[in-house]
Amino acid sequence: MKKVLFAFCALAIAFCVTACKDPNNDPINPEDIVEDGVYVTGDATGFDKLDDLLRMAGGINEAKDQSARDGMFEKYIVLQGGKEFSLVWVNGGKKNFYGANLAEFTPTDFSGIYQDNPATPIQKGALVVGESAPKMKVAKTGLYHIVLDLNKANDLDDALILVAPANWGVRGGMNGWSFTEMAATAASNDGMTFTIENAELVNGLEFKFAYGGAWKITLDSKGEVKANTNLGQDSKPGGSNFVVETPGLYNISLTFKLAAGEIANSFTYKIELAKEIEITAPEHMYMIGAQWGSWDWGSDGIVELSGIPSAPGYFWCTRYFEAGDDKGFKFCALKEWSGDFTGDGTVGYTTKDGNCFVPEDGFYTVFVNGNDKVVEIYPAEVYGIGSAWGADAWDFNAPDIVKFQPDGRTLVATVTNTDAAVRLASKIVPSAPIDGITTPNGWIDWWKTEFVYFDGKIAYRGAGGDQERVAVEAGQQITIDFNAGTVTVGEPFEGAISIDGDFSDWADIEGVSDGNHGMFKATSDEKYLYFYTWRTTEGRFADLWGAGKGYIYFAFDLDGDPENGESLNGNGPYDYIGYIYCFGGTAEAPVIEITAEGDCRPSAYTVNNITVKGIVDEEGAKLEYRIPRADLPEIPATPVTITSWGNKDLKKVTLNCTL
Repeated sequence: MKKVLFAFCALAIAFCVTACKDPNNDPINPEDIVEDGVYVTGDATGFDKLDDLLRMAGGINEAKDQSARDGMFEKYIVLQGGKEFSLVWVNGGKKNFYGANLAEFTPTDFSGIYQDNPATPIQKGALVVGESAPKMKVAKTGLYHIVLDLNKANDLDDALILVAPANWGVRGGMNGWSFTEMAATAASNDGMTFTIENAELVNGLEFKFAYGGAWKITLDSKGEVKANTNLGQDSKPGGSNFVVETPGLYNISLTFKLAAGEIANSFTYKIELAKEIEITAPEHMYMIGAQWGSWDWGSDGIVELSGIPSAPGYFWCTRYFEAGDDKGFKFCALKEWSGDFTGDGTVGYTTKDGNCFVPEDGFYTVFVNGNDKVVEIYPAEVYGIGSAWGADAWDFNAPDIVKFQPDGRTLVATVTNTDAAVRLASKIVPSAPIDGITTPNGWIDWWKTEFVYFDGKIAYRGAGGDQERVAVEAGQQITIDFNAGTVTVGEPFEGAISIDGDFSDWADIEGVSDGNHGMFKATSDEKYLYFYTWRTTEGRFADLWGAGKGYIYFAFDLDGDPENGESLNGNGPYDYIGYIYCFGGTAEAPVIEITAEGDCRPSAYTVNNITVKGIVDEEGAKLEYRIPRADLPEIPATPVTITSWGNKDLKKVTLNCTL
């Protein structure tokens, strides 16, 4: 029945059916001569004849990047309650009527493809064409959004007509992107206005007009056809957000007046500054998101950022972040949806749909200028400060300073001196110098981002004074869990291999040579996988290391299936790929510590939580590195095939071992 209806609909539109006479396909009255197109007609419109003001606009499919959709039409119009209306296709001086048996529709679950649908009921019905097309009605007089879709692409259950009440409001930073309905004047096609007065808007805040608390209406069962229920800049459906430049109290209005052509022709808006307000430095800053409190301001999972001494309005935090489209987050000076913001997403993160996102899982430090709503996010660098970590470890550029290394979702480091006080700090290097905050080296003084711990709990210095001290012993390992807010102190894990630049513990482990330039080895314990790579002083690899750079790939076939996985530079496929790009050195100036952060330049393949140390001496370039088992997928097959290779002209080596 659907196919028959669609076929008839398509033929009627093309006016190819001539064998039978349809009384609805008669020539229109001479006084009703208008441009070809689809019109809203009937007593409910308040017009007694066809008028160009009643012509529908071409439809926009929000689900296909706001592209025009063939056979889809839209119109905003005031309809009078209890009176009839229908749609009419006018072509070449003839007309054909469209109608539907409208029925109330509300999704049973506002999630998935319906998560952005209007909360208020809409009316919807399968399209009926021609003599039998039923007249339609709405119960109450008001502004309505009419959508006609002829299903030319055959991707709907039926060609349809949809009618939704358009009670406009605003969605944006002023209400946490929820919905605030605007006050409306009497409904009239001659003009009606929706207003909100004295809305407090801060600089950088964004918003849009929307009706029904929605962004869109889903027309099909797969979520591939959607009509906009919002207006952005230039009154364009699905248009760009409005952005506030001056903080203050604003009067916002949206005026509808029936017009022909595009939907934007029927709407005008005003965003008027009624009174400027002074924005004082915020006293607090919070981070909320899917990972941070599940978007619930009442949750204990919300992160309160730490203040910075003598820098009102500036805040920071270090955390392990998860990446993904469902892992968004944002910031606010209050524990409520009032003035929340994302920053512009240009330094270390991106923004989408009003939320922030990190590029990949890992440790990050967030730096927020709450005065101007500026956010910067950097890969975390956490250091031990003071004599517990080295005689001169009193700044981030100290030669013997100790940097904490990732170990799963914690950071670890081993204390080097006995009976010394522990001081810890996250390094923050803003993208541009800040007067009174950054040092000549470009970073913020370590004591301004300092923290210690008491009874296993992290204690941040914040904007306050010096903290009490905690003494530790040499050889103890400190483990920081920023997300849990805890610090544990214990003996270092005695693994199969110590990643310390001393390669003697690899002596009895068998490896495989590439037959030309070096050796590759692997081993493991219950916590880590360990790897050793040695490249001789011959060849391009050593030249690159001497010039201050070098890289190594390592890849795994974990499941024993050579056809499964991802290829890299024509090699593979592999189930897992790692990549280290580090600065090198010479025998006279050896590299004794290399990590996968900081001086190293990770690629998209870099393993999270890698720990690397290496050296260049008279025998060549040597590296030892480890990754936590928790960072690898399940290892279903043994032995595991592992391949390693260096710069492009070196042979790759493959080792089979049990992990």
